[in-house]
Amino acid sequence: MTKEEVNKADINFKVRAHLMFVLADIIDTLVGECETYLPKNIVMNKQVKSSLQKLKQRTEKTVQFVDKVVSYDNAVAFGDDSDYLREVILTLTDRVGDDRELEIKALSMIKAMKSQVNLEI
Repeated sequence: MTKEEVNKADINFKVRAHLMFVLADIIDTLVGECETYLPKNIVMNKQVKSSLQKLKQRTEKTVQFVDKVVSYDNAVAFGDDSDYLREVILTLTDRVGDDRELEIKALSMIKAMKSQVNLEI
């Protein structure tokens, strides 16, 4: 492997690893939000709450792991990235709904932007 290939692989790995931890933090946040939206009188409430609690326990472990192995500033950066990406996902979901054409259009608009990192997508 050339040095350029190694560097590209390193960047792609780091971004994907970072994204895994960010997504775990987003899931952790969304679980908490779902719990607040879950009506108290739904029959499947206990099953849904149990599933959400199990998911929250798993994601909390991931978030705690990140907090232990990175510096405080990096942990804050993870949190900021998580908040940003959560907002992007929710906004995009709100704007395109179930419209496949709008999904394709939105993705095309994003892909038309100049790459900042040159990731393999």
